[in-house]
Formats: sequence, C-alpha cells, structure tokens
Amino acid sequence: GGDGDVNNENFIKGMCYTMPVMWKDDKIVADNIKTDVASNDMWSIAKSRGDLDKLKGMGVTHLRVYDWDLSSSHTQFLDDLDNKELKLMVSISNYFVLINQGALNENIQTFFNDIAPNNNYRPCIHSISIGNELDLNDNERNNNYPQTQIALSHLLNAEENITNKNNIKITIPVSFGVFDNAGPSINQLTNIHNNIVKPLSLSNRYVPSIQTTNPANDIKTLFYDKLTP
Repeated sequence: GGDGDVNNENFIKGMCYTMPVMWKDDKIVADNIKTDVASNDMWSIAKSRGDLDKLKGMGVTHLRVYDWDLSSSHTQFLDDLDNKELKLMVSISNYFVLINQGALNENIQTFFNDIAPNNNYRPCIHSISIGNELDLNDNERNNNYPQTQIALSHLLNAEENITNKNNIKITIPVSFGVFDNAGPSINQLTNIHNNIVKPLSLSNRYVPSIQTTNPANDIKTLFYDKLTP
C-alpha cells in the first residue's frame, strides 16, 4: 500500500512474529500459539521482554502469527497490540481447516470473544488468514477447496452481527509450489477467487496472498488477466 512510499501511513511494514522460546518441566515448549502455555506464560514473557516495543521501534506496523488456539484467550496480547497501535493478521491454522472443523465450529465464538468483543473487531485486527498454503493439499487444490469453503462459511456466519466486519480483510495464502497440471501456485488464486471469493461475495474484503518468488509480470498474466473479461 501507500503507492510505494514507505512513509505513507497506509504502507504496511509487516513481519511474522513467532512466540518466544520458554522452558517448562525441563523441556522447550512448542513454539506456537496452539498450546495453553503459549496463550498465557509466553505472552507474559513477550510483554516483560518488551518484544512489541522493540518491534515498533524497528518500524514494524503489522504482525502475522501462524497459529491461534481458538479455545484459549489471547486478551493480554491483544490488549498490548491495541495499546501500542500495532496491527495483527490472525491466522486460523490448517488444523482447524483440514483436520478438525468440528473444533473450529465449536470454538468459533471463543475466537470472536477474543478478537471482536462487544460485536466489534478490536482496533488491532487487520485481517484474518484462513489456513496456510492449502494448495499443497491435493484434495483442496483439485476439488475447488471444499474444506476451505466450509471453514470460511463458519467464520462469516459467526461474524454476522459484527458491526465493522467489512473493515477486516480476508486472505487464503498459497504456497511457492509448482504443480504438473496446474502450473505455479499463483494460478490457484484464480481458482480461489472463482470458487470462494465470488460465491461468498467477498470481493471487497479478499486480498490475494501472492508469493514473492513470482516475477511481477506473473501477477498480471497468471491472475489479473484471467479475471478480466
């Protein structure tokens, strides 16, 4: 954003943020948010170390985290982001999209109580990522992303009464892969657009996640030109 001007307030200066390593029972706790420890003790460590202050001091404006335990509260972290005026891309893990959609549906209200209390998305929430590199799953790629469609439907149903939902972007990241019958993963953006974005009327909220290994011209020839009559 920002027409290439990094000083423009709309220019996103983002990075992926991984939880700080911590020890519990003489073992290193799994370094992601899908543990009870991660949503409590790890965030406390991150806050006490001043991680977010350091990142903001580096010029970072947006963070992406890869996993998000839907059943746990992340209030401490989200409050910290709000207070520091940092933005967050929340990622719904492939675990909930491909393996356990029952858990996704069961915990979706807890998820929204966290990120959208009082039927309003928190100031820090910038976007929601549905899974990660789901094109690497043969069933998804070859069958118009059926599990992704269901997961996204759960999400949209749950946010029905959220007042500022149209301000929140939605993305479905693709991989760096190249497939024999489908070419590079950037081709999957067209598939996602035609089979998910259009039927669910998400054109104003969807942001294609384009991998940076593709030459810039690929964005035009392999994606935008295909969507233009």
